[in-house]
Amino acid sequence: MVQVKRTEKKFILNSQERVLVQKRIGAVMPKDLHCVSADGYEIRSLYFDTFSDRACAEKEEGLQEHEKIRARIYGTNDHIIKLESKRKNGEFQTKDSMLIDRKTLEDLCVGNYNVLLQSNDPLAMYFYIKLSQGMAPKVIIQYKRVSYCAPGNHTRITFDTDIRATESNFDLFQEKLLTYPILSSDQTIMEVKYNNFLFGYIKEALAGVKKSTTSFSKYFNGRMFYKYMI
Repeated sequence: MVQVKRTEKKFILNSQERVLVQKRIGAVMPKDLHCVSADGYEIRSLYFDTFSDRACAEKEEGLQEHEKIRARIYGTNDHIIKLESKRKNGEFQTKDSMLIDRKTLEDLCVGNYNVLLQSNDPLAMYFYIKLSQGMAPKVIIQYKRVSYCAPGNHTRITFDTDIRATESNFDLFQEKLLTYPILSSDQTIMEVKYNNFLFGYIKEALAGVKKSTTSFSKYFNGRMFYKYMI
């Protein structure tokens, strides 16, 4: 079981801003171990929601407290599959995560949540209760991420680009997904995440970001069906 409670701030950058800020951050923070190329690595997340799309409605209504349930992989392989609960209260977030295998994910996607009762992970019962409340797969969100990490206060700064979605295919492992963009190709979501406080040298590196924070949600913006139906 992994539980993290931390501050998360998001910014939308244009291409020029991204190049400048990423250069400044790269000068004071190393990339994480997953960044084996300049383009970073691909992340795919499969989000679950209720029949009435409760998570979408909470976001649309601007509630400070809301939760999302998702399965996440890196690239298209099944070496690491995480089942996650991400709860937010303003700028603060708590994330619970457990590892599952491919067969378990396949069972969850067809509503066989009882498979979680066979797990020894203490989080399994929590996810079983949540998913059993009429939740089902709704959308896959896919994007490229470049991330920088610093050990102090578990600081992490990420740059997400080419953010795309599909509501017609829930196979996380399919090599090529037919997706649609949910953000302009020249825009980047920068996320600044840390525990307790942000160190001064990192604040200085971010000083060039003259932007207000954004509440942009990859999940909500990927739910075209929901947004067209309201």
